[in-house]
Amino acid sequence: MGNGVFKNIDVYYTTDPGADPASDTGWKKAGSFENITYSPSTGTGTNRAATFEFDPVEALKVKIVVRESYSSGSGQEPENQYANALEITTYAVNDVPEDKLEIGVTIDDQSYTGKSIQEIVDKNSITPKNVESLSITNGNLEYKDLVWLGGVTDHNVKFRNLKRLTVDLEHTKMYTETGEETKALPAYAFSGLNNLEEVRLSGVKELGSFCFLNAGNRSSQGLEVFEISSVTKIANHAFNGAKFTVRMKTLSLPNAQIIGNSAFDSGGANFTSVDLSGIVELGENAFKECSFEELVFPESSRSIGRNATPIKEGASVTFLSETAPEMPTITGHTPFGDTDELKEKNAAVTVPGAGISSYYGEKVTNTSVFVKEDINPIFRNWNINATGHCLVKYMVDSKESFAFVPEGEKIGEARLPEVTIPEGKVFKGWSEKEDGSGELFTKDSKVEKNITLYPVFEEKKNTPPVINVEDKELTVGDTFDPLEGVTATDEEDGDISGSIEVLNNEVDTTKVGIYEVTYKVTDSQGASTTKTIYVTVNPKQEVLNEVPVIDASDRVLTEGDAFDVLEGVTATDKEDGNLTDKIQVLKNTVNKEEAGTYEVTYKVTDSQGASTIKTITVTVREKSADKPAEPQKPNKPADTKPGKPSQQSESPKTADMSNIGLFGSMFAGSSGLLTMLLGKRRKKK
Repeated sequence: MGNGVFKNIDVYYTTDPGADPASDTGWKKAGSFENITYSPSTGTGTNRAATFEFDPVEALKVKIVVRESYSSGSGQEPENQYANALEITTYAVNDVPEDKLEIGVTIDDQSYTGKSIQEIVDKNSITPKNVESLSITNGNLEYKDLVWLGGVTDHNVKFRNLKRLTVDLEHTKMYTETGEETKALPAYAFSGLNNLEEVRLSGVKELGSFCFLNAGNRSSQGLEVFEISSVTKIANHAFNGAKFTVRMKTLSLPNAQIIGNSAFDSGGANFTSVDLSGIVELGENAFKECSFEELVFPESSRSIGRNATPIKEGASVTFLSETAPEMPTITGHTPFGDTDELKEKNAAVTVPGAGISSYYGEKVTNTSVFVKEDINPIFRNWNINATGHCLVKYMVDSKESFAFVPEGEKIGEARLPEVTIPEGKVFKGWSEKEDGSGELFTKDSKVEKNITLYPVFEEKKNTPPVINVEDKELTVGDTFDPLEGVTATDEEDGDISGSIEVLNNEVDTTKVGIYEVTYKVTDSQGASTTKTIYVTVNPKQEVLNEVPVIDASDRVLTEGDAFDVLEGVTATDKEDGNLTDKIQVLKNTVNKEEAGTYEVTYKVTDSQGASTIKTITVTVREKSADKPAEPQKPNKPADTKPGKPSQQSESPKTADMSNIGLFGSMFAGSSGLLTMLLGKRRKKK
């Protein structure tokens, strides 16, 4: 050790420190320790309890305390055994004004005031071990008072028989060794109060490590009243080894944000539920010896250590945050117990619908099918739930798969697993009953609750094949292939067009008539289908050729104008289409340099020899004339009545004129055309 003031230093001895610790070389180096007393001066055993005190200046005190640490198998009482760990606690000069140091306490129903609890005990000749009730109710309290309260004197806890403890920091101010106000109870403050049965803390925000070490563990009933709802932080091992009455099943810690490792790691804790509505961090083994029936982790949860909150069979655990808190991934360990143990617990966990993937794994969503291997190992053996969703479990050949479906929505194609259909079977759907009875579920079924579904199959029935062919119409002279365009399909075999047989074909395309054609096809299982169609052979009809039409109009020019005889002239034919390039100019008398009236005659012939002639008038006007000269009247056009030539004449129709009588009725509505045809026939005679 070096010179100076030492604070919160642990010194460990593995051998007897000796009857005179001042002779130890370690202590000799601590030059400021000039006045050291050692108690007891003699003793037996390899380890001894010791208190070193010195008071070189007023209000400065150094205290070395040996804490109890004994083996239950040693056969000795705890107060007769001593640890090898020395805790050194030092205090700087007290910054709290002397006139402010006054504390009000109630000891066994008697009220006292004084500058410290120790002063009150000493001045009033109170024997600590006889005290059963202590309440710190008001005034200004020094931090060291609580350290003294839980200290060791003559190998014994001072208040070892204390049963009822109340600390009210709402009406009491507590100061640290540096004079700062605090709401935190120091480490070991009430450790070793083995007979405690009631603890009431108000206004207290933090509990130090081992603050209630072994509290109540020698009481016949243990802690029965436990009110610490104001506490926001509970340090590691704060209640390590503490005993709680078997009647205390619920622990209320509504404001606790941090609970340290092994905070309630005690064989005497029997809690089945705990209020953790403000928890942020929960250390490992925090409630290791408990067995919870119900747990709710709030939105504030950020981390939960392994074995923090073991659960019992049939337990219910609910998370409210959409983002899962950090939880251990150590193989075999979870915050709720070992994974092997959880298999038998039949416990249920519920998470927010929007946090499914966060808790259960990336592959576990509400839009797909997942299997157990996709689920976070922590929850793999749980009955899993998501708020606002229904869990559909599919059982196929003893293999499980799952899907989350928003409550009231259709299952949908993506949430259905693939099914291998057995040979000779067909898949019908899903049923809640393994025997397939009851309502069938499909992708269009709505889900209102958690369900387990089994695939339903039935024997495959052989469906006869289908021949695809329709009645046909032909014209005399057409070709006919009875298998052209004919197909056959089978539900089981697929396309079996190659197996079609023609049982009967009477069609004769040289003769008008109605004929039958019969087909047959057989599938792989022997089911056959026959089908008969009717083929109608119609007579071949003659078609009259329509004459082409020339589109040309009369034109007016001025002397000297350019003139293209074919400009703007077109010809069309019903059968051949555009015949403009076939137009011939039979006559063109136009003299564009001399005023006058002229004629141009055009002719066009279609592919079947039908011709049309058309004559137009072209008027050429004088240039100098103020008033355009009236066009000279052309020669009187030829009479267009049958038998007389005309400006637009038609060549004979190319159809056989002898068929006029046969098809006369077809042209009854075209008397003009028939008159022209008959007139031409007379001219031929």
